[in-house]
Amino acid sequence: MSNVTASPINSATTVNDLLELVPAASGLLSDRGLDTCCGGSLTLEESCEDAGVELDGLLTEISALQQAA
Repeated sequence: MSNVTASPINSATTVNDLLELVPAASGLLSDRGLDTCCGGSLTLEESCEDAGVELDGLLTEISALQQAA
């Protein structure tokens, strides 16, 4: 049995890809004002810029969600 590591989530990950990998992140993104519908094709970096959200902090919160799952 092989261990498959999930692809890392980073600034270039799109919102849609993030939600596919970590569905629980939907509420987090909505709480931060990131568009999860029409902005789904944006990268996390672009989406954070649009919403005025600090990218590194968001990535830390997403990482915590992944570890809690």
